[in-house]
Amino acid sequence: MFVDNYKIVALIYDHLMTEIDYKGWTLYINEIKKKNKIKNGLTLEIACGSGKIAELLQNSVEHLYVGDKSFSMLKNIKSETIPKICFDMTMFPFKHQFSFIYSTFDSINYILEKKQLKKFFASIDKILAPKGCFTFDVSLENNSYRVIEELNREGVYQGFYYRQQSSYNKRKKIHENNFLVISPEGEHYEEIHLQKIYKFYDYFSVLENTNLYVSNCYNAFTFEDADPSDERAQFVIRKR
Repeated sequence: MFVDNYKIVALIYDHLMTEIDYKGWTLYINEIKKKNKIKNGLTLEIACGSGKIAELLQNSVEHLYVGDKSFSMLKNIKSETIPKICFDMTMFPFKHQFSFIYSTFDSINYILEKKQLKKFFASIDKILAPKGCFTFDVSLENNSYRVIEELNREGVYQGFYYRQQSSYNKRKKIHENNFLVISPEGEHYEEIHLQKIYKFYDYFSVLENTNLYVSNCYNAFTFEDADPSDERAQFVIRKR
């Protein structure tokens, strides 16, 4: 049985993400799709959250499916036309293949061990069509240093008080976000979200000796080559 790590944060998630440029992010994902000449077939979003990008992208891709480990987050998706599936990203429940797979907002960083990261890419290999592509972004160490101050915050949303405490353990390479949420009725809830901040070249090494390779790696939201000093990197993965 999956543990829903976003059960409480799902109640305030869209409020926490109000500064995110979903339209710009959607245009970027769509441009990556065009650059890789992906025209037909099924599309899958991994770790879709509340579905904001999927709702914006659905008219420019074919047969879009979305999935997330958190059932509570899936319930936040307003669109009734997008098929929603609850699954762990290292155990895909699909028998068919997808021409275009994408993931956003450093969701891959929630995979905390290299062994699990290898398992994840092995699962991608099984569901990625021969001429398809998979694109995802990752958070790098400089991003953790930059966002700590802005992610230590508190507020009130629809009667819910929340406090987020963010920290980065440089030795363990773990970024932790600790949430305290108090309901209007005074009930206290806590959730801890952990992300592994892998080294830039770890992603390349994990893909060695697999059927997948890095077709492109960009400084996120651009089409310039990424390097370890960037805050975020956007990977484009294809089959050998």
